[in-house]
Amino acid sequence: MKILLILPWSSSQLTSTALQSLTLNYIAAVTPADHSVEIIDENREAIDFSSDCDLVGISAMTSTAPRAYEIAAKFRDQGKTVALGGIHPTLLPEEAAQFADAVVIGEAELVWKQLLSDFAAARLKRFYQADNYADLSKIPLPRRDLTEKYRKGVHIATFQTTRGCPFKCPFCVAQSAFGKKMRHMPVEMVVEDIKKSKNRNVSFHDDNIIGDPHYAQNLFEALIPLKIRWAAQASLSITKHKDLLSLARKSGCRLLFVGLESVSSNHNLTKNPTSPKEIREAINKFHQHKILFHASVIFGFDFDECDVFKQTVRLLKDTNISSCEFHILTPYPKTPIFEKFKREKRLFTEEWQYYENNFLVFKPSQMKPEDLILGWYESFRRFYSIGSILNRFRYNLFSPFLYSLSNVGMILPRMIHILKDVSSKQLEQVKQWSMNLEP
Repeated sequence: MKILLILPWSSSQLTSTALQSLTLNYIAAVTPADHSVEIIDENREAIDFSSDCDLVGISAMTSTAPRAYEIAAKFRDQGKTVALGGIHPTLLPEEAAQFADAVVIGEAELVWKQLLSDFAAARLKRFYQADNYADLSKIPLPRRDLTEKYRKGVHIATFQTTRGCPFKCPFCVAQSAFGKKMRHMPVEMVVEDIKKSKNRNVSFHDDNIIGDPHYAQNLFEALIPLKIRWAAQASLSITKHKDLLSLARKSGCRLLFVGLESVSSNHNLTKNPTSPKEIREAINKFHQHKILFHASVIFGFDFDECDVFKQTVRLLKDTNISSCEFHILTPYPKTPIFEKFKREKRLFTEEWQYYENNFLVFKPSQMKPEDLILGWYESFRRFYSIGSILNRFRYNLFSPFLYSLSNVGMILPRMIHILKDVSSKQLEQVKQWSMNLEP
């Protein structure tokens, strides 16, 4: 069979570096060799709807679900069979089933071969769900050759070493998608994958690369001989392991993405329950080890008041962190926050294309909707003013290449998108939603 795997266009894709998702590469890797596979990332090339493929597989996040459904409909109108998978179909399989011939729930590696076999035998089922989570030691390395066509300029290769997250943050879907228990890919497999990719600039797409300190230590030690430069997502708890932070730098770590979520001393989140003082101390430890600190902050929690924007930017500028992403809280379906807001009749809409971290879809608790939108934009404007960038550049000269990459490659494209997002059109949309919302 000829199989076409598609990643739908995403507006949030414009706000990130050109890091390639591995989802479809892993699906291609478990596809039997007697089938041909093509991967299309709609963020990088147009979809040919006249393709002579036999089966179409589409991976969807919540914000890309509407586009995924449109793509599915166009192919089905031409008599093609479509399978939907990814985080959003996992969360809402019955919804996804309205737009596809089959829906994959959870990690697809364990059921994909069965789906292909059933399709070939004309007995395709409506849903495919594995009884357990995948053993990462038994999953073949991703088919990177299928997305080599997207490799341009300074290429940063993406890798994965773990799945699962022990934190149950009320706004996050990680546990729903990958489970509570952390699973690890054998270190030797990670090393083999990096060597085969022939890349020196590496990004690990784990939710928390130091979630298991013992595994992280073994991984970092194995990375040292490779002489790579890498970035990853980690929790602030890495600063509690002085040797681990030092080893990360020695192994090539140049930047860590840290989900601060909130710098408010009033927050009651389950991850990083730290005070502003503790945040400052942790950031200092990153800088002492010459590791750039890229923060992620969310505005719109029920404990946030209008002064949260200035307080947040002041702290982040004072600590001279290299870069930061500011998000508007997104109540993804099936999360505790979504259920709470729906119960309290605070959701403006369930049109999923707006659920992409840069759009307000609920009524805030402590401020007006327009105050949240403008405060969020103003935080970007103040943090990324020319003077602010120059100050941080001087402070972070220990790694000017990655510092420039983190600002220019990641943030300036985001700023272009944000200028559009905070236009009068968005404000008017939220105003209209507010008027229609039930009291």
